[in-house]
Amino acid sequence: MASWLVPLLKHTLPADIKIMLVDGDQLEMRNLDRQFFGMEYIGWNKAEALAHMYGLEYDPAYLSRDSRLVLNQEEVWSTIWCCADNHPARKLVLELVDEDKSPLCIIGGNEYTDSEAYAYTADRKGTSSDPRIFYPELCDDETGDPLNPYACQGVAQRANPQLALANYLAAGMMVHLWWFIAHHGHEVSMDNWPKVHQSNFAMFNTRHL
Repeated sequence: MASWLVPLLKHTLPADIKIMLVDGDQLEMRNLDRQFFGMEYIGWNKAEALAHMYGLEYDPAYLSRDSRLVLNQEEVWSTIWCCADNHPARKLVLELVDEDKSPLCIIGGNEYTDSEAYAYTADRKGTSSDPRIFYPELCDDETGDPLNPYACQGVAQRANPQLALANYLAAGMMVHLWWFIAHHGHEVSMDNWPKVHQSNFAMFNTRHL
């Protein structure tokens, strides 16, 4: 999903905003059916490949409390964009926001045809807008944790194929949520502030004009 998100961010965020990529995955041939990379990047670390493509900084490791993003105590990140495909990483991102490492996180996810994105700020902790409340499995599901030596990412990915379209839609929803919050968030109450964008096959509404 990050391979679709990064070019959108480059065309949406102000030019002076710093983007740091953090990912420990290696790009494989089987990733190309849904991720926006050229063949020449096969075998590269994904964060390094995206950094090379768009002139960004990167840390070629899975997000953890030892990563550069977390260790840089002098810098507050305005937004953490989470494209991780596992709940342990999403839970850590929420905890970082609670610990004032960032005032906002935008988390994206998708399955084969379904896509979604949700936003979180620390003042929503414990409310109905806290992803740990409306997705309680975030708190205890360790499936696919890349920091767990017994997790098997490859098997999980093969068992859950994804359309490139679903990845692309999730990335677009993430950026759209950020855009609304950045430009109109101050105009609406917390109750009306959008927390989730979702689309799935059953929700598409096609009209003949």
